[in-house]
Amino acid sequence: MRELSLRALESKHSAEIARGAIDAYAEVIEPYRRPIIQRFVRYIRFHPLQFAGATSLAAALFVLAVLNLQTVVKDKNPAYTRAREEFLVVYNKEGQELWRKHIGVHYDQNYLSSRLQRDPENYLATADVDGDRRNEVIAVFGFLGTADRRSIFCYDHDGATRSAVV
Repeated sequence: MRELSLRALESKHSAEIARGAIDAYAEVIEPYRRPIIQRFVRYIRFHPLQFAGATSLAAALFVLAVLNLQTVVKDKNPAYTRAREEFLVVYNKEGQELWRKHIGVHYDQNYLSSRLQRDPENYLATADVDGDRRNEVIAVFGFLGTADRRSIFCYDHDGATRSAVV
């Protein structure tokens, strides 16, 4: 009798283990056999804080990536030049400064406008000289009558001196 009750107890215990295994299967393995949408919804229901945090982090990273991408992608093709505070300053079509070269004393838009009969911008030009689809900067110096400074310079799109006629 005792042996029979021991077998009944073992049988009952085996049934509980089997039920536990089935429950574990239903909770752990079965959800992975469902379609991805159902698994996603189930995850949101059971882990709302983790989902909200992960979604917020992903959105913030996306915004930062887009903002950084806008600053990284910069038009490096010279569009126009200005004489500013003793510098030849070159800008792209968005008005962002690309580079500057120190020219010397009195090389400024306001000073030159008061001394010249023409606008000093007439002595500066941007054009694609060599056909590489990047504008070069052409600057004429020496228009104030100083013989040692009369020259024409051509600068590459990145500011390197391409050629000079002195």
